[in-house]
Amino acid sequence: MDRKSTPIFIKNVLGFSLATLISKILGFARDAMIVFIFGGGKLSDAYYAAFRITNLLRRTVGEGALNASIVPILAKEKAESHEKAVNFFSAILIFSVGISIVLCALAIIFRYELVKLISYGFLKDTAQYELTVFLTAILMPHIIFVTLAAVFQSALNVSKKFFAPALAPAIFSIIIIGYLTALNLGFLSALELEKKLLLLAAIASLSGLIQCIALFPLLKKELYFIKWINPFKNPKIIPAIAMMAPAVLSIAQDQIAMFINTIFASFMESGSVTAIYNSARIIHFPLALFAVSAAQVALPDFSKNLLLHEKKEFKKTFNFSVKLTVMILAPATAGILALALPIVRTLFEHGQFSHQQSQLTAEVLFFFSIGLLGYGINKIVSAAYYAAGDIKFILKITAFQMILNTALCFLFAKNMGAGGLTLATSITSLLAAALFLKALNKKFSGMGIIEKNTLIFLGKIIPASLFMGIFAKYLNSFMLLSTGHIPATLITIVSSILIYFTLLRFFNVQERNSILKAIKKNK
Repeated sequence: MDRKSTPIFIKNVLGFSLATLISKILGFARDAMIVFIFGGGKLSDAYYAAFRITNLLRRTVGEGALNASIVPILAKEKAESHEKAVNFFSAILIFSVGISIVLCALAIIFRYELVKLISYGFLKDTAQYELTVFLTAILMPHIIFVTLAAVFQSALNVSKKFFAPALAPAIFSIIIIGYLTALNLGFLSALELEKKLLLLAAIASLSGLIQCIALFPLLKKELYFIKWINPFKNPKIIPAIAMMAPAVLSIAQDQIAMFINTIFASFMESGSVTAIYNSARIIHFPLALFAVSAAQVALPDFSKNLLLHEKKEFKKTFNFSVKLTVMILAPATAGILALALPIVRTLFEHGQFSHQQSQLTAEVLFFFSIGLLGYGINKIVSAAYYAAGDIKFILKITAFQMILNTALCFLFAKNMGAGGLTLATSITSLLAAALFLKALNKKFSGMGIIEKNTLIFLGKIIPASLFMGIFAKYLNSFMLLSTGHIPATLITIVSSILIYFTLLRFFNVQERNSILKAIKKNK
């Protein structure tokens, strides 16, 4: 990556990260309000189990596989002519929405079977099982709108527009927060709590439509419009579908892992499903800020590099993406390991959410965070493979992860409870990252994929992160002696971030300077 492209890349990553940060903060507020009103027990377990089914389809078929299969092909089509880009955009949009409608219909028809599959343990409580089934049916139309929004986002990403598309999902949280705020102020006070939960699901389902409407003007500005044509008449639609099908399986791995965890958790103590969901939300916060952001921004660049046979530029973009990701995820891992319980108490221990539920969630979060670096590296490597149109190896790794994750869940569940489930997921993710990097390194025979300066970088980041984690642990314990847990947690987090970036300056980490320059330049 040359000096000219580096600031642009950082600017795009920061823009995507800022939008993601806003979206995630709103998401935390949304989930905190859900457990504040509905508690961390059977009602929230039913909602999150149903939402997990929708989320699996949304993140794989909607936001995941579509982006991975559309961006490389659309980038090539746009390089030839805008007309070809519009034709492919229209074809893939019509095809994707049609498939999502069919999936939605099938999911509603087979909703009982779906809930049995993901939450078999709920069968012991007929009322909770029926509620989860009803919630699943209500939430399912959301995938249609999200699929539409995902195609819009892919087209905008190819045009190097990242901030607004990444911010659009925040609409989902804003609408739900508005509804929950109204409930807290006494709106619909005569309504039973269960019916309020059903209405929440309906509002969540329809919020995706507003997300699509928000993105449409941006598409129009980039001169994209919909041609109502037979998608199969476009010569690029079959290659896109061929890439999309295996991409669904590979991208679904994280969600499938959560799917497996939810199945096991449905047999455990009440609140286990909610604990896994809330801990996943915390883990995905730093993950989405830089790993997902870097992968999303790098995908069009990877595609362009391969299209122009610029192998060295591909390697530089990959290493820079990895360094940006590790620079955030390494300290995030250390911080979460040190502050799992304080973070959970600060975010969720309000209203109906008890201290016992905080302890359960913190245990789950602790083991989840062990695999954070693995999750992040997997995102970057996957983007590189998708750009190359080579996903056979990704499918092998995905199958390996699924089998190993299930086996480890059986092994750990009995003695470790819900925490054992997320430990299983962490171990499989770290092993997958190691296998991915080894395989990608072979593809760059003679030069390797990992640059020497990346290894030097790791030698600075890891000790800085470890020191920060130790500092955070002791500072929080000290602060608790003189103040409440919320101020203590906030002061500890801010102080730890300052210490970490001070250490990066001491170690002369150039990526820190590049980010600060990009921030100052774009103020």
